[in-house]
Amino acid sequence: MNDQVFEPGLAQPAGGGLSTSIGEILGIIFLILGILIAVGYVVFFIISWWKMYTKAGRPGWSNLVPVYGWVEFFNIAWGNGVYFLFMLIPGVNVLVAILSVQKLSEAFGHGLGFTLGLFFFPYVFIPILGLGKSKHIRYQEKLAAKAEKQAAVTTTETASEE
Repeated sequence: MNDQVFEPGLAQPAGGGLSTSIGEILGIIFLILGILIAVGYVVFFIISWWKMYTKAGRPGWSNLVPVYGWVEFFNIAWGNGVYFLFMLIPGVNVLVAILSVQKLSEAFGHGLGFTLGLFFFPYVFIPILGLGKSKHIRYQEKLAAKAEKQAAVTTTETASEE
């Protein structure tokens, strides 16, 4: 009889150590690729939010600052950052969050379909808002009023010089 004792930790795989090494290398490669893809998408999403904020006349970097970014988000969606305080009330915050998605969609001139897209697929629809042709309606009206006022001032100055 053979007096060898089987120890599972010391057993070698049937194909030797080479197949395990290739598997480990492939695992590491796929892990690194996955991390790079995830980091790339996070950067893409941050850029999308940044552009959305700048389209609304807000500083793009504010989306990176936790509380200030949400106050600016409420300025973009609702027109007033004070509504951010409703997010601190349990129960009410759920309703305000849902309404904020709808208000954001309306602020950029979109309807119910886009609102549902923002709600269920934000990782697709936020880049559409930020990087697409959407324009923030209140900010565009503000720019138009400012340009009209500037044109009136220029016209008045020109008329007074003559």
